[in-house]
Amino acid sequence: LARLLALGAATAAPGSAAAAAAAPSPAPAVAALLPLEGPVFGRAAAAVQAGLSAAATLAAPADRPPLAFVATGERPADILPAYSKALALGARVIIGPLIRDQVSALAAGLAAQPPVNVPTIALNVPETPTLPQNLFAFGLPAEDEARQVARVALAEGHRRAAVLSQTGLFPRRLQQAFTDSFTAGGGQVAIVAAAATEACGLPRLAKAVGAAQPDLLLLA
Repeated sequence: LARLLALGAATAAPGSAAAAAAAPSPAPAVAALLPLEGPVFGRAAAAVQAGLSAAATLAAPADRPPLAFVATGERPADILPAYSKALALGARVIIGPLIRDQVSALAAGLAAQPPVNVPTIALNVPETPTLPQNLFAFGLPAEDEARQVARVALAEGHRRAAVLSQTGLFPRRLQQAFTDSFTAGGGQVAIVAAAATEACGLPRLAKAVGAAQPDLLLLA
């Protein structure tokens, strides 16, 4: 975080520290786009906000880049207006968005318009691997973690896996990433079953998993 803030400070115009002392509301060197009031990602956004604020204090007072936080919603459609607001504030570096769908929406939106000359560090990775100019993705996708679990399991000698998956797109992505990597390395997914959500379903699930005789159990 300190390096990201230093990037913002480095892009400030010469003499900006003196200008900031004279101006009541200097343009932010760094603007962060975060869903601070979101019901799902609000706590994660608050943690990022706290980290950025703490990192800013590591610099000498004269070298601290002005920092602004732009609150976003959690929908993909919320991110382009928030990004435009950060540009209107005069930000020289933009951090965010945090939510993957918003990163994808931002990448698509920036690709459809003239290039923006403001470096933007997204805190997640988009669905598409192609990024427009000056947009950089920073994050560890959960799918990469699932692939890493598969590689570690294979390295430890596991060859027969049982996968218990919850409903929803995100668990399915984890399941597919693990399955593809595990089978490509010589493993076999013996059973894929829905995780039991009620106690009455546990005996049936346990029987099905036991019959598959796995040497590895993955909860996705």
